[in-house]
Amino acid sequence: MDRYQYSTRLGEGISSVVFKALDRQRNEHVALKTIELENEEEGVPSTALREIAILNRLHHPNIIGLRDVVHHEKKLVIALEYVKWNLRQYCDQFELVPSIIQNIMRQLFDAINYCHENNVVHRDLKPHNILIGENQQIKLADFGLSRELGIYVRTCTSEVVTLWYRSPDVLCGNQHYGKSVDMWSLGCILAELASPEISPPFSGSDPRDTLRKIFELLGSPTPDNWEQAETFENYAQITADFEHYEPEPLEEKYPKLSPNGLDLLLQCWRYDHTRRIKAPEAMKHPYWDDKEMDP
Repeated sequence: MDRYQYSTRLGEGISSVVFKALDRQRNEHVALKTIELENEEEGVPSTALREIAILNRLHHPNIIGLRDVVHHEKKLVIALEYVKWNLRQYCDQFELVPSIIQNIMRQLFDAINYCHENNVVHRDLKPHNILIGENQQIKLADFGLSRELGIYVRTCTSEVVTLWYRSPDVLCGNQHYGKSVDMWSLGCILAELASPEISPPFSGSDPRDTLRKIFELLGSPTPDNWEQAETFENYAQITADFEHYEPEPLEEKYPKLSPNGLDLLLQCWRYDHTRRIKAPEAMKHPYWDDKEMDP
């Protein structure tokens, strides 16, 4: 640990604190995620092991780089590439014109496409887990809830993804979702960046309230667009007293998006997770060819 010169505290999570530090050997700044190991019998938290294993395998310009892992004085220290802001902080400081939104989202979809090609589902996409530098280069971070999908994976827990970015099928208890959860979350991030207030589209207080907000914006589901809704264990209970909602016009809600941008958004927001757009298809979407007109 002598190689690292600590400076400022950047933030903290449930089980970790993150500091900015100078790596004297490489002469570069890093982010040090420090995890207390109070109980040696419990060992290293599974989220930390998962993040280390996945970042050790994934190498992409838009995914945070793993620099080092050190076990030091009942602490596990993960040294990560340092990036100045998270996306939420960036949005609070700079104006998001349509071309910047397009650039940010292109990088995000590219990073998720790479993850999915390697059978990794992030499962916690939100602005706080997306880092961005002064050159607008995106770095996807926080892989603690990620999951590697393989032949032996039968089900996944529905207790994933921060509530406001969680897909309706997962809100209703779906445990067979796979990569589709990330695509819904990307839609939520696109809508957030494109809204005049830069605010999350479905900021519910609990799963039920979040699902209601989804229906209020996109309309109540029908057998045509969500045939398997009734098969999810919590659907009937959650929606028991919901009204019938008609979809709102998204072009009024998200004026910074072109018609192609709105089309991509709707394909990410399909209720039926089996029909939601997949990352390779999204990378070929005409939205990326739009010449966005900034004011």
